[in-house]
Amino acid sequence: MNTVNTLDLEKLSTEELRSLLYERASAEQFEFCDELRKKPREYIMEMAYKHTIYDEYISLLEQDYLNEEQIKFLLQFECPLSICYDAWMDTDYSYMDMLRDAIMERADNEIKEMKAA
Repeated sequence: MNTVNTLDLEKLSTEELRSLLYERASAEQFEFCDELRKKPREYIMEMAYKHTIYDEYISLLEQDYLNEEQIKFLLQFECPLSICYDAWMDTDYSYMDMLRDAIMERADNEIKEMKAA
């Protein structure tokens, strides 16, 4: 983990911290995409999932659900998206679980509606 301690985070407001985290994560995503553009297509395809997750994290960072302590924690790292991605990959829950749940829920709802009709 590559930590960064270039700013006195205590002097910044929550909104400034949030903005700084978003800027840092966006720069990381831009650099990741820029590096991908230089790679062979096969490698790009292998990294598509990571790219998707990075995009999702960027979208989440546009919202204000993280508290100040969480933001400061992520700002300790030069590459906060990598930290989040690694944490996601270490979880037991995945997109596949969410997709499976969505399919099963949709099918169950449709079956209920057909039986009720």
